[in-house]
Amino acid sequence: MISIQHIKDKYREKIDALVQRVTHAFTVAAHAECTIVFKIHPDYENVYVYSTDIDGFIPDNIYPLIPQILPDELHQLKCMKMEKFGNVSGPLYLTSIRVQSPLDNAFVSCISTAEIKSFSNDQIKEIENIISQCKYDFQTVLEHVRTLPVSEIEKCRSYKFSVENINTDTAFESIFSFFYYAINDTDVPIDWNQIIAFIAEAQKHYNSVPYHNWRHATDATQFVYYFVSMEPVSKMLTSLDKFALLLSVICHDLEHNGHTNDYHRKTNSDFAKESGPDLPPLENHHQNLAKVLVRKFLTYTLDHLSESKKDDLFKLITEIIFSTDMSKHKYFVDKINENVGKLDSSLESHILACQAIMKLADLSNTCRLFQDGAKMAKRLTEEWYLQGDDERRLGLPISKGMDRNNPTPLPVDQIGFYKYCTLQLLMADQKYFGCFEDVVAQFNSNLSTWEKLAKEL
Repeated sequence: MISIQHIKDKYREKIDALVQRVTHAFTVAAHAECTIVFKIHPDYENVYVYSTDIDGFIPDNIYPLIPQILPDELHQLKCMKMEKFGNVSGPLYLTSIRVQSPLDNAFVSCISTAEIKSFSNDQIKEIENIISQCKYDFQTVLEHVRTLPVSEIEKCRSYKFSVENINTDTAFESIFSFFYYAINDTDVPIDWNQIIAFIAEAQKHYNSVPYHNWRHATDATQFVYYFVSMEPVSKMLTSLDKFALLLSVICHDLEHNGHTNDYHRKTNSDFAKESGPDLPPLENHHQNLAKVLVRKFLTYTLDHLSESKKDDLFKLITEIIFSTDMSKHKYFVDKINENVGKLDSSLESHILACQAIMKLADLSNTCRLFQDGAKMAKRLTEEWYLQGDDERRLGLPISKGMDRNNPTPLPVDQIGFYKYCTLQLLMADQKYFGCFEDVVAQFNSNLSTWEKLAKEL
């Protein structure tokens, strides 16, 4: 059972910021390992606290907040919320209940001056509506990102960025920061509240599959941001290119259900019916849905772009996402190599530059710190095995590498993937953009580690 002492010990430097953000009627504070949302209840001297990702928290319990435990923080809380909360001079109580939410382990807590044994059904419904409709307080997210220390921004401009060390809500704020620092002060017309709403909606369209999930989308989006932040790359791309890349990468696996294009075709899935015989089922669905979300949520941008720029944006999104079809991998690698030093002002030329970045970002687990890349590789393998299980159940031939009853050792599998898939793309991109030396060094280090592990089998 988590205690207030545990929160104090683990998040002490965050407490002040959390308390300060209670100044809004509804607000969110997001950081690694802990997310807390406050909502002042209109009928009670209480503050609802909605939290996720706090390990070990057991709901449906009442926790006394003793003033001696958090004296400074409680003093701030009392002073800042005097009118709403009352002059608190004794123990406070935290009552928690589970609520319906798309998130796992979702609960709402009510800080109060007296023990509350239960919430009424109407109160629970109200809270659930708040969570579903206002998962992120836009203004607070924007304020937080705008005031990030330079050191935090620089951490995001590195291949060493670790998606393994952040929770779902921190990933959300990270993604927004990538958009903000790549596109702010450019000629792309932006309503940042609409960008936040767009990201929040995109998140809803990722499934809980082992690999092609919101975490992978975050990982790939950070790699795109890292690339476009490099001076050689930044100078080669227009601001519309960068914007299209970020929109595309966050949407590039929307509604992926953990099955390959081959599986969708073999089962004649809805994705396969949607794409027809000539288009890849997954990528076709991803790019179609991406454009639906852009049209629905980014109305300010679309209203303020010229018709030609609007057409360019949608063309970029379409072609960038289609380039992640691995059946066309060699085609794109060859095309990148053939166009080294040939970037011009044409849309087609800029589409290829964006595709080169998107494709490497999609395979960026090979260029991360080894321990992170290895975790991702294990999750992808498990996703493949789950497809193999489905194929076995349906009486279909089990796809190569997807039979958990006849597994390929992970180091052997990774060596093949590194050498015969990512390496050619990485070398082509390095020649095309004239950078990525650190990424290449990390890739080579990872490959050497896998080769060492393979020898130990």
